[in-house]
Amino acid sequence: MNELRAVDKLCRSSHPNIIEIFRHGRLRHNSVFYYIDMELCDCNLEEYRQGRKSIPRVLSWAKAVECGEGPFFLCSIMRQVISGLKFIHAHDEVHRDLNPQNGTFHL
Repeated sequence: MNELRAVDKLCRSSHPNIIEIFRHGRLRHNSVFYYIDMELCDCNLEEYRQGRKSIPRVLSWAKAVECGEGPFFLCSIMRQVISGLKFIHAHDEVHRDLNPQNGTFHL
């Protein structure tokens, strides 16, 4: 299955802007259900942007905008997203569900 091939690649590689996957497999030998054991992230970009979650050592979204740092902060986030995507594309894979809920903070 193509999805499992992509997960296998991620298990064998590492990038600071991609969540680490530790292991994966079928729940049972002949099961159609799979599990993926991955790194826990505190918050996704949507929760952060809406102010529902804060991150230690990181300026809040509202404060960044209020201080005039919004554009620089947004550029920093986009640079990290693009760096992760570039890494995935270099390994001949594609992220099929890129959205703020899937963009997590890596502390």
